Amino acid sequence: MAAYVRFGLPCAAVWVVYLLAFWPGILTEDAIEQWTDMTSGVIRGYHSPLQTILHWLLTRLWLSPAIIVLAQIAALSAAYTMVAAECAARNAPRWLLAATTLLVAALPANGFIVVTLWKDVPYSIALLMITALTLRLARSGGRFRSRFDVVVMAIALTAAATFRHNGLPTVALFLMLLVRAVPVPRRPAWQVAALTLAGVLTIHFGLFRVLGVRPYHPAQRDQTILHQVAAAMQTGTAYTQDDFAALGRIMPIANWVRDYRCESVIPTLVSVLAHSPADEYALLRPSLRTAWWHAVTRGSWIIASHHACVSGLIWNPVASYALVSTSIVSNGYGLHTRPVLPAMNRLLSELLLKTSEAPWRTLLWDPAAHLLVVACGVVWAWLRRADRLTVLALALPLLHTGILFVAIPSAEYRLQYPVVLGSLVVPLIVSSARNKLLASSAQSCKNTACSPDPDHPPLQGPAARRPTPRPGRAG
Repeated sequence: MAAYVRFGLPCAAVWVVYLLAFWPGILTEDAIEQWTDMTSGVIRGYHSPLQTILHWLLTRLWLSPAIIVLAQIAALSAAYTMVAAECAARNAPRWLLAATTLLVAALPANGFIVVTLWKDVPYSIALLMITALTLRLARSGGRFRSRFDVVVMAIALTAAATFRHNGLPTVALFLMLLVRAVPVPRRPAWQVAALTLAGVLTIHFGLFRVLGVRPYHPAQRDQTILHQVAAAMQTGTAYTQDDFAALGRIMPIANWVRDYRCESVIPTLVSVLAHSPADEYALLRPSLRTAWWHAVTRGSWIIASHHACVSGLIWNPVASYALVSTSIVSNGYGLHTRPVLPAMNRLLSELLLKTSEAPWRTLLWDPAAHLLVVACGVVWAWLRRADRLTVLALALPLLHTGILFVAIPSAEYRLQYPVVLGSLVVPLIVSSARNKLLASSAQSCKNTACSPDPDHPPLQGPAARRPTPRPGRAG
């Protein structure tokens, strides 16, 4: 509790102000679709069903988005507290702990995103908790202190693997590296992996089936392929007549050309869903993959240029991408933005407008800059030969980024929010890793005879106990 008061409470207090300014929370089109699933009882698999279920449970207490936002604020502030407390236990400087807490609380990205109903929020919180648990494991020398620690790690990993579709491969990579990072015997790490797998299977093939979660349109699994096919359609030189015929059955060729936007797959996907029923589309998927392969092999430069555009959010400081929302989109549920603090709503909206322009956009928002901070932290820890688990804790946002880079659907800031959160705690982890190494050296020196002068090693044996003769007169 003391740690939460010190680290988490200041963050929660600031984020509650954001909630009051944008009451009862920020809902985009995706959030309204999930609200529809929650209120109708017909849960679709495309939007995180686990998050929809949690929303349903929370709204049994109060049918308002505000209760969900309050839960997100509590969870994110608790996750940050876990990381900060671990770094404090590893002797991170007090001034840096205070500065990081101030930064986490004040950064506009955190305030706007934590009050938005996106699946990226619980996913990012889960990854931050995994970071804290990995640091705890590193502090104990790679040994799980109890079965409870094993279960908690497995629960956090299961949540991360389930909240987002790209979470599963990210968690799989993490588990492979975790098993390698812990010392022998590795049985507890394998238990974490087994419990995580069991948790994912239980949720997907147990809970979701019991609740009748509806499978989503197969086109939603093919977003990257559809996006790249549409990119190659701008010239059309990569396709055969059979390719054109198959793609034309999915939707008119004119739509492939007109609806393409390099920074987002959404217009193309919406058009495919409107023109191609799920059953018909499923029959055309082999032909779609053939056309996609032709696009990749015959129009490699076009596909590379397209991918550079859509993935620029990750690596390009001057890339164009959507930031955050500030209101509730129109809906049929009577949900509207009704600020409890109208003056604060205007102030924060103006802050967003000002910081979304250069140079503040690069300094405060740019995911590429945050990714650079994470990468530098990992390299520093590796060069200083920090323990493997500390390096793994630092590298978790890189694992997420690697998976996202391969199949990024749209240039949206929220997709890299785990990297933003991870970058904020990199200085804490790096400084505590450094102090831990110094502490280890000091402990080693304490247990052995050390000499402050490297040119005069310490005496050993009886010579070490022989008194030093006093200088006298020459006889």
